[in-house]
Amino acid sequence: MSVTSPQKSIVITGCSSGFGRVTALHLARHGWYVYATVRKEADAENLISEAARLGCKDQLMTVVCDITSPADVAALSQVVDETTPRLQALLNNAGTAYAAPLELLALDDLRAQLELNVVAQVGVTQALLPLLKTARGTCLARSPGRERFGCERGGRRCSGLYCHP
Repeated sequence: MSVTSPQKSIVITGCSSGFGRVTALHLARHGWYVYATVRKEADAENLISEAARLGCKDQLMTVVCDITSPADVAALSQVVDETTPRLQALLNNAGTAYAAPLELLALDDLRAQLELNVVAQVGVTQALLPLLKTARGTCLARSPGRERFGCERGGRRCSGLYCHP
């Protein structure tokens, strides 16, 4: 599928559930063309089914992408570059939050969390930045889990990214 109209387009990572899924469907229903990343094919099928039910299936493309995989991120960037004339926004939403006091947090879990929540988000941003710059687009990032845990129980989670190309 190719987006040939001058409509706005956005990449949203982490659309299997929660905020990413709701935001992808909401924007698709309101005229945005949404590239929604998910990690599993079953999640892609479920999201497309929901978009069809809401009447916005033609406004949404699912992309199976593990953002911690440079090859997946490169493939995502290529799909977006080949199918839209302008990428107006990137919402780095994919992430995880481990609810554990610092003294009980396994370092391997912390490393995996930082890889997904920080390093991988930077990788996605770097891959899509040329497209965002061309369209004078913007980039947003969420820090997962804050809405449930706050910083008093999850200070290590309360790091986020902000960029404006």
